[in-house]
Amino acid sequence: MRSRLIVGVLLFVVAFYALALLGMGAAFMAAGGLGIVMGLGLYAVLVASLWAVVREVRFGVDSMRLARTLTEEDGVPLDTVARDALGRPDPAAAELEWQRRKGIVDNAPNDWRAWFMLGIAYDNARDRRQGRAAVREAIRLYRQR
Repeated sequence: MRSRLIVGVLLFVVAFYALALLGMGAAFMAAGGLGIVMGLGLYAVLVASLWAVVREVRFGVDSMRLARTLTEEDGVPLDTVARDALGRPDPAAAELEWQRRKGIVDNAPNDWRAWFMLGIAYDNARDRRQGRAAVREAIRLYRQR
């Protein structure tokens, strides 16, 4: 619930800045000359920023849906790696979990569940880039089914 509130506040801030950029872009364009180029540049930055925000929010919503499906329908625990006193995954346990999950994906490359769990294993092994890629693949496979 707390994360949803934080996302909501951040989206409100993004909307505020988007409106501010729209106004600044219009002011630059009204000035004419080089202001038109600057206004169009601001609009381009705004479009790229909004695209990135929508993409990230959609990723979050889709990954939460997959996590909920795994826990509710399949009863699969999402995180089975031992953690230290601060809640960080034990590196050796995370490596073993990653190897096990990678083997499952190798045997079932079209299983969204296997890809999602591999994404969690990558995250526990502190490889967030690969973890996000694995979860994106899980989302793609989930949509195809």
